[in-house]
Amino acid sequence: MSSENTMCLCIRRLNQAYFVKCTPNDTVGYLKQQVSLATKKEILPEHMRIINAKDRQPLDDDDEKLSKYEELKNDAELYVVFQISDGEWEAVHVHDTEAATTGGGDAAVAVP
Repeated sequence: MSSENTMCLCIRRLNQAYFVKCTPNDTVGYLKQQVSLATKKEILPEHMRIINAKDRQPLDDDDEKLSKYEELKNDAELYVVFQISDGEWEAVHVHDTEAATTGGGDAAVAVP
């Protein structure tokens, strides 16, 4: 991994953050593998969805290179959700900074 192309992505879930070192040539599947390793393989990659923090859309193609997603630069934020049951996924829970300043807090966001 050359240092000039290396980036660190923050992948958030609930109150956890996984920091994954990667390159634009790595794939969505690689990100899932790294999160799986961080969970000590309690959650397998096929039971995860990586969600784009900007548009809240899942990055569904595990073979897709990260370079396809222009917004994925160093320090970019993504979300990961785990499969609850067959066809059901966790909601994305994000910290709403505006709500936090007005007394709110975390918000659940439905993802297609």
